[in-house]
Amino acid sequence: MCGYGLSNSTVGIVGLGRIGIAVGQCLKPFGVKKFLYTDFEPKPDIAAQIQAEYVPLDKLAEESDFVTLHCALTPETQGLYNKDCFPR
Repeated sequence: MCGYGLSNSTVGIVGLGRIGIAVGQCLKPFGVKKFLYTDFEPKPDIAAQIQAEYVPLDKLAEESDFVTLHCALTPETQGLYNKDCFPR
């Protein structure tokens, strides 16, 4: 198999709303080791559904093997995840 697998990986979820939690639930059967998430504020009740840990965006970018983005494009989120995040 070419590329990277999800098994034993850390997945970062930016925006833990309806879609972000659904993606996390879909990825669980693939053996993801740890879910990290960032949002405007911690959401412990929702995060518990996939055992996700709240972290700041810079830590999420640094520790995640894969990152998924599930937030609306607004003036506050535009440029949130840019080229400066990728080298981490």
